[in-house]
Amino acid sequence: MNDPNGTIFWNGYYHLFYQYAEHIPEPADGSCHWAHAVSTDLIHWTDLPVALAPSSDGPDNKGCFSGCTIINNGVPTIIYYGVFGGICIATSDDDMITWEKS
Repeated sequence: MNDPNGTIFWNGYYHLFYQYAEHIPEPADGSCHWAHAVSTDLIHWTDLPVALAPSSDGPDNKGCFSGCTIINNGVPTIIYYGVFGGICIATSDDDMITWEKS
């Protein structure tokens, strides 16, 4: 676990997104993901599937780095940095399990 990002309360759950790397030989090697955990009490946490993974041909192909989570007009939205690709955006449905990059 590294660099908590995008902590937000939504639909009765605290959501914690944080950087997760499968391996760390080089920070921008495409291994940095956004992991996701939820809690109802901020003490007990349940891991959920990875929220964001680098796209092989996208602006985040070198990793999904620091950012934030907001609710934009009722839509959960992650704004994050894609290293050489710059600012990236992903949106989700109400459960914040599935994210679509734009």
